[in-house]
Amino acid sequence: MVPLVKAVQEQQAIIETQNKTLAQLQQENQQMKAELAQIKAALGLK
Repeated sequence: MVPLVKAVQEQQAIIETQNKTLAQLQQENQQMKAELAQIKAALGLK
């Protein structure tokens, strides 16, 4: 039973790391979208 608990804890740690990475990438993506919109506006594009 103990190895199962350890495996679940390891998986949870991996999930938490992935969730943090996902949140960071989503934030970076929003920033890049905003920058792209500014660049398009400066160039007179849609």
